[in-house]
Amino acid sequence: MSFWAGDRMYLYDICNIWRKLKRHWFIWLFAIACLELLNILVMKGQTKISINTLWQASMGKGNFVFPFPFAFIFSYLLFMNGIYLYGEQRINAASIIMIRGSSRTKRFLSKALFSLNLSWIYVLLLLTVIHVFVFLSGGAFNYSYDTLYSFFTVLFVFILLSILQGCLILVLNSVLAFIILFTMISISIFYKNMYLPGYYLMADHIHLVKGQTLKQAPFFMISLLFISLSVILSLQYVKKKDIL
Repeated sequence: MSFWAGDRMYLYDICNIWRKLKRHWFIWLFAIACLELLNILVMKGQTKISINTLWQASMGKGNFVFPFPFAFIFSYLLFMNGIYLYGEQRINAASIIMIRGSSRTKRFLSKALFSLNLSWIYVLLLLTVIHVFVFLSGGAFNYSYDTLYSFFTVLFVFILLSILQGCLILVLNSVLAFIILFTMISISIFYKNMYLPGYYLMADHIHLVKGQTLKQAPFFMISLLFISLSVILSLQYVKKKDIL
């Protein structure tokens, strides 16, 4: 029973990416479509539309004063990843039997897997919408190395912060977890530093000039080490404390 219920936990969380968040997906896609339409209307006559220019306009300061990448990550952490993990803390009685039958380790790992999958689906849909608008506007798909690299850095930051959020919610609570991440990311708006995760959300910060990639390598290594340590400590935490 325990093995079956534990495996069911993974499927339960993966299915909930759509089942419990479908309204959020529709609202988010509508908002992104409106933003890209505004970007194209502003860019027409000023610069040639391509995947590079529209990506930088969307994931940099672009045509507007406010850096939209931070709005994307805040809305993701609050209304997508965060709201689901918070809801799972207030689990309904119908799910108690299945969750009680699974191990605490599997319950935690299933939530981490949910955050991992949610983050890459979120970024993939963002990229898809931007590509569709480039195509509809007759723009060019001449990818620069900077653009391709920033695809990776944006995805990396989403995965990093979403899994970290899950660990913080588990040990602290949803409100404190969001405040900590909000503060961490907000500092990047005012202080440009390649050791802050918010730096890698901005496409116009990413330039593959000689030596810069090597300077950025410590951030990725430290981040992987930090998130691995967070997961290990969280696993030790759930083994000692019942999180239901």
